[in-house]
This record gives sequence, structure tokens and C-alpha cells, in this order.
Amino acid sequence: MAHPELEVAQVAIEAISQLTETPSRLYSDVIMSAAPEAIRHLLEAQMEGYEYKSEFAIRYYSEGEMAGLERGRQEGRQEGVGDGLQAAVLTLARAKLDALTREDVAAIEGIRDRQVLDDLVAALGRASSAVEARSVLVIARGYSNSRP
Repeated sequence: MAHPELEVAQVAIEAISQLTETPSRLYSDVIMSAAPEAIRHLLEAQMEGYEYKSEFAIRYYSEGEMAGLERGRQEGRQEGVGDGLQAAVLTLARAKLDALTREDVAAIEGIRDRQVLDDLVAALGRASSAVEARSVLVIARGYSNSRP
């Protein structure tokens, strides 16, 4: 920290990689947070293609990457389910009403809450007339307009 230079940071990171997991994480964080922005970017760039040698680094960074990948997959699945539910609501509404207004479509596309979308699919599926289907869309428009 007293010598915020690239070479000093590189030596420090190499030295702490030999420590056990907890202190190594702590010291790595201290070094990276204390390093000036330009040096931090250089260190990060050097680490991009770097193959970790210590057992700790291999385990730590592979766990972090896997956790990040899994979070990304989960978020993608959630977004895909939401998009699928929106498409189902639009398809059912079009089947029950023959045509939708731009406001109807915008209201449905503005809903992200999966439970609300599930409820709309169920309500449109149960609608036995265009009047009932239209009332479901009025509720959807009200829900969409009440959200920030």
C-alpha cells in the first residue's frame, strides 16, 4: 500500500497466493483496492489469460466462475420463463379477441411479475367470451399502469 507500483503489487500478489484461503482473499482484496486504478486495470488484464498454479487459486477462482455462470444461467432461465409467459398471454388474448390494441400489447409486455403473468394465462384460458377476455386485459392494463 505504501508503494503503489505495478511491480510491488505483482510481487505481493504472488507472495500471498501461497497463503491459506481466508488471508489470501483478504490480502488480495486489500492490494486491489489500494492500487491506483491504472495499476488495478493492468493487474486485472494480466490475470485474464493467467493459469492459476496454487491449489487455492484454482479452487477459489473456478468456484467463483462457476457460481457466476450458474447465476447467469438462472437469470436467463427466469427471463426466458417471463418472456414465455408474456408470449402466452399475448397468444391467448389474440385468440380470444382476434385483435389487440397497442395499449394492450404494451401493458402485457410491461408486466414482469411471473405470478401476475401466470394469473393472466389462467384467466384468459377460462374466459368464455370476448367480453370476459377484454375484462382480463383491463385488469392487466391497470396492473401495468400501477407499476413504476
